Amino acid sequence: MRASRVVLRLVLPLLFPLAAFAGNTGKIAGVVSDSKTKEPLIGANVVVEGASLGASTDIDGKYVILNVPPGRYSVSVSYVGYRRVRIDNVQVSVDFTTTLNIPMDAGEISVEGVEVRAERSPLIRQDLTNPVASITSEAFSSLPVTDISELIGLQAGVTVDDDGTLHIRGGYGNEIAYTLNGINLNNPYGNSRSVGLASNAVQEVSVSSGTFSAEYGTALSGVVNYVTREGGRSLNGGVRYMTGDYWSPGNSVFDNIGDIDPFNTYRFEASLGGPLPLEGLSFFTSGVYTYNRGTLTATRIYNPGDSYLSREGFPTGDLRRGSSSDPYYFGPLNHDTTDLVGGPTGDGTLVPLNWSRSYNLQANLSYRLSDAIKLKYEYVYDNGLSPASGGQSYIFKPDGRAMDKSFGHFHSLEFTHVLNEKTFHTVRASYIIDTASSRAYDDLNDPRYLPSFYSRTVPNTTYLVGGVDLGRFSRMSKAYGIKWDIVAQLFDIHEVKAGAEFRQHDLTVESYTVQFEDPNDPTLEPSFSNVLVKGATFLPKKPTVEGGYLFYHYEPVQASAYVQDKIELFKSIILNLGLRWDYFDPNADYNPMISEELVGGSLFLVNNLRKAEAKNMVAPRFSVSCEKRWARRVPAKLPAMVTAVKAPMMSWR
Repeated sequence: MRASRVVLRLVLPLLFPLAAFAGNTGKIAGVVSDSKTKEPLIGANVVVEGASLGASTDIDGKYVILNVPPGRYSVSVSYVGYRRVRIDNVQVSVDFTTTLNIPMDAGEISVEGVEVRAERSPLIRQDLTNPVASITSEAFSSLPVTDISELIGLQAGVTVDDDGTLHIRGGYGNEIAYTLNGINLNNPYGNSRSVGLASNAVQEVSVSSGTFSAEYGTALSGVVNYVTREGGRSLNGGVRYMTGDYWSPGNSVFDNIGDIDPFNTYRFEASLGGPLPLEGLSFFTSGVYTYNRGTLTATRIYNPGDSYLSREGFPTGDLRRGSSSDPYYFGPLNHDTTDLVGGPTGDGTLVPLNWSRSYNLQANLSYRLSDAIKLKYEYVYDNGLSPASGGQSYIFKPDGRAMDKSFGHFHSLEFTHVLNEKTFHTVRASYIIDTASSRAYDDLNDPRYLPSFYSRTVPNTTYLVGGVDLGRFSRMSKAYGIKWDIVAQLFDIHEVKAGAEFRQHDLTVESYTVQFEDPNDPTLEPSFSNVLVKGATFLPKKPTVEGGYLFYHYEPVQASAYVQDKIELFKSIILNLGLRWDYFDPNADYNPMISEELVGGSLFLVNNLRKAEAKNMVAPRFSVSCEKRWARRVPAKLPAMVTAVKAPMMSWR
């Protein structure tokens, strides 16, 4: 009997290979036994329907199904001489173990199987050693939200700014690490997110709002991991259109807010996925277009060229000079010299101030070459456009504002290979482009750029009557990455993960304020008087470094490696042990004497530069989850490390 068990241990894992994988996955595990005798059933087949995943029970009746994409499934169990059992609505979440202990009744093969309704996801997860919230695609469709950030903001410890920026546990928005199917999305400029993702493209979002396992790094306050949807075995899709408008009785605060146009703010979503003619090939694609008119409205009384001039500013003899008691002359270079009054040239049109427009496209192809090998290509395009801040100053002159533009491309290629029933590894290659700009016009030589003496306000107010925003900022970051991960279930209770990642960045930034000069006389000070008296023509130009021009191009390098072991000692005690190594080389120079030189008043420090050293960090990670009855036996020193209590579970970090 003992020899036969050894043979079963060696042979059974080879009889039922795994297939169909996703980037970030969960696990289903449990025991199959006889419902009356409680004896384990050896060699029972456990299958995840619709996902081509399964396992066979070992000599103790235990089974483990790794690499299960997040979602709801039906799990069926069959064994010769027993009635087939099917369990519906089994919820699987990223990085969690879904436990299914399945009792089976003896009976004839011809007898109908037993269907069981799975329990809902537990309020307290016993394998939760770190504070993690899993948000499924079902929540997106059932809750009145249109953006992923709104749903994430409903989680404990998370707040959302008006612009959609997330803050976890009171941290800054750039202290969060964003990942898409396990690939880091943060760019090296401010550690912000490179691309966003539409809600109809997401299968699940997991939010870590506290300590993190060794798998995750480059985060201070939280980790947000997106897992995208894939095409299934049948064609399916959907279209959704939402529209509306803002309304308020406060017309004295918000102009035109009482007039309702149901199409002023709208959102269009569409998705389609399913199989392709080639066996094993499927696709999924989604798109979202959003326009938000905003709540603030401007009245175009002034145009950018309508800046005013006091009567004393006109040359002697100019009839427009009039007397010092005459009103300001608006648009001195726009009106003919026979116009002795002058005035704004705006048409009085109502213009939205704080509007925004964005669209997001996502697509992926999944190709299952065999039961053990799968390829997946993912593409995301994100594009956004909105006016820069400072809208209140433009309520009478809405034109000439800087426009904030952003767009990003995300490409990834994923290769997953199953080595055996309890071990698989994944290789991911990625290429990300993230660009952002803020400027009034794309071309520096655009004739609509006007010198700074146009930028004036109504006296004793902050309301602009002329001029153009002269700030120009542009940034482009590229990231090339390669990541390898391996997961193995060892000795029944150990889920071991290990991996390594390398990222090469390419960052370019340019920032300056447009300056003007007369090419015939560069010494002339830009002013209305020099235009009227000397006939000067002031053209835009880039300033010098001393004048505030900023440009840099760096290529920093990041690398990391980790190993972690999730030890499920009992149902009531879960340990998570890990070790992480991070490496960062800024590949740049710095001035170690910056404090001393700033005392001397220097603003542009280019002397005493020294190459920055690469940084290494090794961080151990430890967390435990156990029931209260076990927590009482923990040594007295550990309670000082307690950072979270979730009855009936306790966690130490």
